[in-house]
Amino acid sequence: MGAARCLRVILATLCFGSIAAVASDNDPYLWLSDIHGARALAWAKGQTAKSDAQLKSDPVYRLTHDTILRELDVQDRIPLAELDHGDAYNFWQDKTHARGVWRVTSIADYASAAPHWQTLLDVGRLDAEEKTPFVWQGATCAPGGERCLVRLSPGGGDATTVREFDLKSRRFLAGGFALPQSKLVATYLDADHVLFGTDFGAGSMTRSSYPRILKLWARGEPVSAAK
Repeated sequence: MGAARCLRVILATLCFGSIAAVASDNDPYLWLSDIHGARALAWAKGQTAKSDAQLKSDPVYRLTHDTILRELDVQDRIPLAELDHGDAYNFWQDKTHARGVWRVTSIADYASAAPHWQTLLDVGRLDAEEKTPFVWQGATCAPGGERCLVRLSPGGGDATTVREFDLKSRRFLAGGFALPQSKLVATYLDADHVLFGTDFGAGSMTRSSYPRILKLWARGEPVSAAK
């Protein structure tokens, strides 16, 4: 590239950058980029209310709503299962269990016409006990198949909590791996070590509030000791 052309490119880049900066500063909707700001959240809530009112005023809305709900409650739909260590795990919701139940059976039994499911965790019961509207977000089990990291979202948002669940006692493990609510990731490296990313403080999350740092955490250590 010749010197004259190189100079033109540099000048154009500088000018464009200046124009973009001015345009950004003068953007009347720039405040919407503050996704957790009170003004942005209030605006989103107002727009949701307008959309709901318009949708629900259409006579097709109630018919569609009731039809979908009825189809979701049919008992003969195929229960999608995750196969792990000889067992089949399924999360099931219906009219009786609106919040859902996490359940298990053997793979052989799952292949039968009427599997004999055993409930591991009733989310509706947990909601009532802890007075928190938990929404199931999944579980990741350890290589040994004895414990699982259960992800629950208070209220159903992207941010979740993590709690370690013992499959034998069918209870959350006291003193087990646990993380407070955040946009996070967590999985077992082995039965006693977890790889995870969460909010570690300033600079540890992306602009969209997802973790940018991964740490290794050993059983029995405080989360602050993770490396």
